[in-house]
Amino acid sequence: MAGNAHRIEKGVSRGNHFEIIVDGRRITAYEGETIGTAMMAAGLYILRTSTEKKEPRGIFCGIGVCQECRVTVNGIPNIQACKTLATPECCVES
Repeated sequence: MAGNAHRIEKGVSRGNHFEIIVDGRRITAYEGETIGTAMMAAGLYILRTSTEKKEPRGIFCGIGVCQECRVTVNGIPNIQACKTLATPECCVES
């Protein structure tokens, strides 16, 4: 499956894998994994750009405090990728 560029493979047990769609690209996610985790494992670190300066933003705190990882999921804006579980075939827009 696509999207395993930065995923640890040896010594790790995972649930079933499936695909999510990020900006039109299919990447691999696993049961129990957040959208942010799947994106980072696929080498996608820029989740959005800042409103005013258009600077890249990604996962910073990883616990939902900073709000930097907001993406659009299935048409719903401002979803935190670090806290939202990936679901099969969900569509993510950065």
